[in-house]
Amino acid sequence: MHPVLMVSSDRHRLKDFAEVFGISGFEVVWEESGTGALQRVRQIRPLLVVLDEHLEDMTAWEAIRRLLSIDATINTAVVSQLDPEKFHAVSEGLGVMARIPFIPAKLSAMEVIEALHRITCLPFFNQPRA
Repeated sequence: MHPVLMVSSDRHRLKDFAEVFGISGFEVVWEESGTGALQRVRQIRPLLVVLDEHLEDMTAWEAIRRLLSIDATINTAVVSQLDPEKFHAVSEGLGVMARIPFIPAKLSAMEVIEALHRITCLPFFNQPRA
């Protein structure tokens, strides 16, 4: 089972999104802060880190820069209110694989899982139904 790290102080908002990962065969692990995420990444080496844009102790962008110093191949996605153009400008050069809507639907999770399978060549796990 591959771990996916969800980093947010608002689990409730990401509950449905995270649930799809669990149903699809991933182990969902939670952290509330960027600092906690950095420590947890060293412990579990997640396949994906999903970060809220604004964390309690740093921005997602700062957390991603620090994560890349731990593992330059880490897959990241950001839950963001930025429009796609601004998101691209802020995330350019950080290798962020996906922009996730601020209140993500289950479909958003399925799209991220499909992208993750494409870039990691993992076999598909349980396919969630919309």
